[in-house]
Amino acid sequence: NLEIPLINKIKETKPELLSDRINSPLIITQKGMKLESEIYSPRMDIGVGPFAFHKGPLNDIYDSLIKDAQIRNFITNMSRYGFFLGSGGFLSEECLQQNKNPRSFLAIEVEDSSTRKHFMGSVLNCSIMGKLGIVISYDQKKADRIFQYFDEMIKRGKIVPIMRNVLWLRKSKFDEFMRNY
Repeated sequence: NLEIPLINKIKETKPELLSDRINSPLIITQKGMKLESEIYSPRMDIGVGPFAFHKGPLNDIYDSLIKDAQIRNFITNMSRYGFFLGSGGFLSEECLQQNKNPRSFLAIEVEDSSTRKHFMGSVLNCSIMGKLGIVISYDQKKADRIFQYFDEMIKRGKIVPIMRNVLWLRKSKFDEFMRNY
């Protein structure tokens, strides 16, 4: 279960940064998490805060969380089990500067039986909503094909290099990471 080790590390990290600025829960795990506004926003499967729904960006807090050795180590180790569109490592400047106005620290989507178009939307949603996004896929073949498609379209200049802040994990690799963590 991703929630427990990661959330415990976030709660232990610099609580003084969070206490006076954040009055929302650190994690929402419900059927879906959605922006609180009149604007359409797809639901995320899991959102890890702090959340910036009404306060504007919280990049200083997110950057502090990423700099924390335990959290950085957790995410870096997890990234060794997955793949991403950027270069220079999952927590490189390229990755960390991808989303300048995230709504949450982590946006997590779990894809098991959705269509390829739905899967592509989940990847995009993770990139838009989270400082960092994580997509866990039960279907290795589908994840590989979509990853290759995005990678090729970026190389050909068809789309701008987006979604570089999203880590893609096969379900089996995620399970392996959690067993070894």
